[in-house]
Amino acid sequence: MSNQHECTQERFLEDVKGHHMTIIKDDGVHRHIQFKQADSCTYWFNLITWSGTLCISGDCGTYVFSRTNDMFGFFRSKNGVMLINPHYWGEKLESISRFGGFLRFDQEKFKNRVKEHFEDYMVTRIQDELQKGELWKEIEDEVLYNSDEEHRAYQSVNDFRYEIGDHTFEFSDFFDGGGTECYSPQFIWNLYAIVWGIMKYDEAKNASK
Repeated sequence: MSNQHECTQERFLEDVKGHHMTIIKDDGVHRHIQFKQADSCTYWFNLITWSGTLCISGDCGTYVFSRTNDMFGFFRSKNGVMLINPHYWGEKLESISRFGGFLRFDQEKFKNRVKEHFEDYMVTRIQDELQKGELWKEIEDEVLYNSDEEHRAYQSVNDFRYEIGDHTFEFSDFFDGGGTECYSPQFIWNLYAIVWGIMKYDEAKNASK
């Protein structure tokens, strides 16, 4: 991918600007369509559909979705606008690529969630500014310091205890509701590829009428 840390529509379009479409099979909902550059396998991908299922495979991983009989209809954008819905579409995943995955640990989201827990606790329990400062310093040293790696970050949150006045601060309910992950750039890239690929397929079908 053009950047391993993020994928935007603009970057996806840059990745596929030299791609050509080859329709290998086109029989109702049974399709096999390939997109690649003529002289390169970089960023190539297949769109394969059968009843109730769509599989995208290629240079940026493999993902399988299931929702409606014709999955092109499920993913098809309207009015030529490339809109994706990672949350809803992610719920329809049947298989996730071992390359890139679906969700990944996000250090900044983790830090923000730690800060939110600290601030919520301060509002309801502690008013003393000195105690607040002491607690935050401990959190910085024992939790945020370890936030550069997923396992260490989660373990530090789970293990953290600090006596402050007559209270014990801990990150209770920290993992409820998520909030420390983001969609992998490979997953987002493949969603754009699905939408873009269907658009190119529709353009070719309409042109042949």
